Amino acid sequence: MTVAGGGSFPVTIPPGGRAAFVLGVDVTDCGAARAAAPDLVVDAERWWGSGVTTVGRPDDADPNLGFHLRSLCGQ
Repeated sequence: MTVAGGGSFPVTIPPGGRAAFVLGVDVTDCGAARAAAPDLVVDAERWWGSGVTTVGRPDDADPNLGFHLRSLCGQ
């Protein structure tokens, strides 16, 4: 994962703010990749502790994600 726009880690996101990242995916199970888009699990570290959450696919996500995964799997 890299920070979109050439930023660097760690990224500080202010309250109500946003950050953009570019995610690279290594497909290790083509059958599972064809069945459903992968979940994105985020581990966030804050000054008061860390937390893990699953992020849903945003409305403005790349609509070709499924195509890219199928292409990588020879479909």
